[in-house]
Amino acid sequence: AGGIAACGAVTVTHSFETVKVRLQLQGELQARKDAPKMYRGVLHGMSVIFKNEGIRGLLRGLNCAYVYQMMLNGCRLGFYEPIRTHTNSLLLNRDFSHAHDPKATAMQNLPVNIFSGASSGIIGAALGSPLFLVKTRLQSYSPALPVGAQHQYRSAADGFSQIYRTEGIKGLYRGVV
Repeated sequence: AGGIAACGAVTVTHSFETVKVRLQLQGELQARKDAPKMYRGVLHGMSVIFKNEGIRGLLRGLNCAYVYQMMLNGCRLGFYEPIRTHTNSLLLNRDFSHAHDPKATAMQNLPVNIFSGASSGIIGAALGSPLFLVKTRLQSYSPALPVGAQHQYRSAADGFSQIYRTEGIKGLYRGVV
C-alpha cells in the first residue's frame, strides 16, 4: 500500500523532477562560460520541454519511477517491523517472534527503531538503485535540447540491457554506496 501511495505522489512530481535533473546537468560537460542555459528555472524548463518534446518528454522515465517507488517503499515499510522485532529480541534477550505476543508490538526502543528504519530504507534504496539510475538517465535525455551526457535508451528495459552489456552489474549499481 505504501508503494502504491508513493506511485501516486511520483505521478504528480515526476515532471518537476525531470526539469530538476536537466537543470542540474546543463553545462556539466562544458566550461561554465561556454555552457548555454536552456532552462532558466522550473516553470521555464517545463514549458521548454513540453514545447519541444510534449508530455512524453516531461514524463520520460515514469515507468522506472513507479517500479523504484514500489521497491523502495515496499522494502522500507515491509522490512521495518521484522528488523525491529528481531533486533529487540537480540538486544533484549526476549523472544518477540510470536505475532500474537503483545510484547512484540508494545516494546519500543528509540535506537532500535532508528536502526530498523535506517536498515529497511537502505535495503530498499540499494535494491532500487539500478531503477533510479535508468530513470535519471531517461529523464536527462532530450532529442531536442541535450544537456550533459546523453544515453539514448529506447525504454527502461533497453537502458538496463545497455548498462549491463557495457558496464556489467557494477554499472547498474553505480553510486549505490
